[in-house]
Amino acid sequence: EKETLRDMLKSDNIKEQQDKFVKRGENEIEAIKLAGNVTGRTDWDKKYTNEYNPDAKYYFMNETLRSNFYEGSWDFEKCEKHSLFASQGDYPIKGLHVLLKVLPKIKEEYPDVKLYALKKQYPMGSEKQLIYVTTGRKVPVGKMPFDVGCCVQNVKTALAVYNAVEENKPLTETVMTVSGRGIVSPKNLRVAIGTPYSEIIEYCGGKTVNTVKIVAGGPMMGKALANLDSYVGKTDSGILCLSSAETALTLPSNCINCGLCSKNCPMRLMPMYIESYALSGNFVEAERYGALNCIECGLCAYNCPAKRALVQSISLAKSKIREIKNGNK
Repeated sequence: EKETLRDMLKSDNIKEQQDKFVKRGENEIEAIKLAGNVTGRTDWDKKYTNEYNPDAKYYFMNETLRSNFYEGSWDFEKCEKHSLFASQGDYPIKGLHVLLKVLPKIKEEYPDVKLYALKKQYPMGSEKQLIYVTTGRKVPVGKMPFDVGCCVQNVKTALAVYNAVEENKPLTETVMTVSGRGIVSPKNLRVAIGTPYSEIIEYCGGKTVNTVKIVAGGPMMGKALANLDSYVGKTDSGILCLSSAETALTLPSNCINCGLCSKNCPMRLMPMYIESYALSGNFVEAERYGALNCIECGLCAYNCPAKRALVQSISLAKSKIREIKNGNK
């Protein structure tokens, strides 16, 4: 049997491919047996999902994008010639400043060149917004993307699924960024799930003398830690050790009704009212103003000139509303 280029690149042959396919099928069956929710596109998928795991909830997801994503075809003659596209144009690391330096040189050969620069957008990865933009579907309050036939996964989860199905490898570690002026040696680390935060900080050289706050997660949606007794979970992404120069230490003042929190809210909520009702214990009104729709992106608190802890108040309201609902069942 003649070895093909594909066999050389993949370091296998037809027989080994067949063995891998059988092994992948066995891994998929084991994964289905352990799953609580399964997505698929056909009645065949559903039949065998129910056969291997009768208790699993099956969701049909045969349609993924709006129809206009599939309409038409790419035609070189209709393209705008000699155009450059730069995403996140106001973010220096992305290299826009370098592109601007070389643009005169490019114009010497392509006088009609055009540069399109987009500014960064936050929250770029919010699944409810992504689902609406790409499919036109809205996820109702209290529902999941599965309920509207969608599944949004990030690269981290996709890799974990691959390892589970292809390699039969469980999720035992995660990649974390340890950063901020309050850490001696910032690093990107592959960390075993269950590792104490204190050991990670120690591995990075410890805290600096001017560290005033440690945050689990990112600067917008992370949660401040009272101590380092926490352990790494599968969804953890980073630890921020912030100095006084990176932290708002001023005490919050009264709301001035400027409306910036509402203007910047991607869910079109009115955080100032939700916070007011949450602090007064009126969780019925907080729910009426859409507290459960909040995705806790942090934009309201970030833009608040009064430095009010809007996200914390809304998060409290969401917890209390759920407690009330569960208590009434």
